[in-house]
Amino acid sequence: MRDVKAIKKKIRKSIREREEGFTLIELIVVMSIVGILSAIAIPIFSGYILSTRQAAAITYVDQALKAAKIHWMLNGRWPNWWSEFGKKCNIEP
Repeated sequence: MRDVKAIKKKIRKSIREREEGFTLIELIVVMSIVGILSAIAIPIFSGYILSTRQAAAITYVDQALKAAKIHWMLNGRWPNWWSEFGKKCNIEP
């Protein structure tokens, strides 16, 4: 009888030691946390992308204005076409 109890005890102990992985509740909690964080982060990153695109557009317009002013100073007239920007002032459109 003692041997049977000892064997059962060893089996239970080995089963407990072999238990690995996560429970369903733990996985659901982690997935909900990831979902909440992504719901917060995605709009913030979208705002960053929009602001960088706006900054790039402002920079391009500023460069075009500077190139037009240089063209006006060199030729005495404003450029008629985009291709005229880079001819004498070495600024690409």
